[in-house]
Amino acid sequence: MALFSTIDGNRVAFTGDAFFPNPRNDGTLRHNIIFRNHVENDSHLKSIRNLVEHEPTLIAPGHGKPYPVDRAIMEATEQKFRKQQQFFFDLLPEGEVDFGLDPSWVSLYPYQILLAPGERRPLEVRVQNYKPSPMKIEVALVAPREWTISPDVLKIDVPARSKSKATMQIAVPKSWQAPGVRFAIAADVMRDGKYLGQVTEAVIEMPQQP
Repeated sequence: MALFSTIDGNRVAFTGDAFFPNPRNDGTLRHNIIFRNHVENDSHLKSIRNLVEHEPTLIAPGHGKPYPVDRAIMEATEQKFRKQQQFFFDLLPEGEVDFGLDPSWVSLYPYQILLAPGERRPLEVRVQNYKPSPMKIEVALVAPREWTISPDVLKIDVPARSKSKATMQIAVPKSWQAPGVRFAIAADVMRDGKYLGQVTEAVIEMPQQP
């Protein structure tokens, strides 16, 4: 995604942190793959194709000075991204590429939860299914044993290539003593009957007790 504008005769693409000048001077643009950012196997290809179609003459990145760009550099970058995409398919298991690239395909929301003894809070489980077939998910929270979690096991049916979400309830006894002001809880996950373990987490923040 980018914002395109014409300024003083220059076709300018505002690309955020997607592209930068390449210090290798190899005729391509530099890009980033950052853990925890949402990336699918074709994300970078979509980005560069968007630039090629709009043919900017200047890129204004999120950091640093604007720099000139031409179609040859963008097309060379596209070829580099096609090789990168193939690396993803070569490295990750068949059918699991986007699951492997997205550490948050299953997540707890909100990630940071303000919770005090005696309180009850909803916690949403969000799931992205990259498979071309439906997927069954079972989630159990790993939390202090004194808490009440409802349901014990949350079951979610996720249609093919889509997202689903469902809600659990967390209740903390009024007399419960927190081990600290911040600590993690985890989601123990099964997918289509296969145990995946504690693959995502949330942070509980408790008020300091006198």
